[in-house]
Amino acid sequence: MATLADLQNRIITEINRDDLADDLLSALNTAIQDAIGDFANERFWFNETRVTGTLSNGAEYTALPSGMHHIDSLFAIVGGVRFRLRKISMDHMEGLYTVPQVGQPTDWANFGTTARLWPTPNVDYPSIWLTISDVTPTIDWSAPDTTISNNWTNEGQWLISSRAKRQLYRNVIKDYEAAAAAQSDEEDAYANLKGESNRRIMTGRMRPSW
Repeated sequence: MATLADLQNRIITEINRDDLADDLLSALNTAIQDAIGDFANERFWFNETRVTGTLSNGAEYTALPSGMHHIDSLFAIVGGVRFRLRKISMDHMEGLYTVPQVGQPTDWANFGTTARLWPTPNVDYPSIWLTISDVTPTIDWSAPDTTISNNWTNEGQWLISSRAKRQLYRNVIKDYEAAAAAQSDEEDAYANLKGESNRRIMTGRMRPSW
């Protein structure tokens, strides 16, 4: 399994700059961190997550899952049956709360690091969150452990290395021709990883829409 050190070494070798291992190590790590951050909200086969929780009795607000970048769906479980809650705006939610009610939640709105529910739960409801979440283990960039291995250092290595190289060429080395070549490499890597993700995520079968 490839590690952060392997990802760093790939970039150093392909750029052919030994100073990226010492004098410019901070710039290298920043480029890798930024590259991962750039794609963290993108849907790939390895960052879709299912998180379970509870919508608590009497709690108008509930915490969002930790390490979450995007929520696809929120379900409340009632008698073993999953009911998808409708996502609405906070303006719409405020209008509903003009006359507060309690009952089985049917709607939710994103409010900072919490979800606001309507109506306020009248009992505890088991919940399921479908999200795009952090790839784990995450990297502590204040003191990065180069032995860490995750999907970004493995399956996403080509994509992350090409984006990091583009940033280094453009912002640190100031070689704009090389930056353009790295961008072309990044586009190939992105198409490859998206194609693999689509093959894994999609069923490949057409279904009627009615």
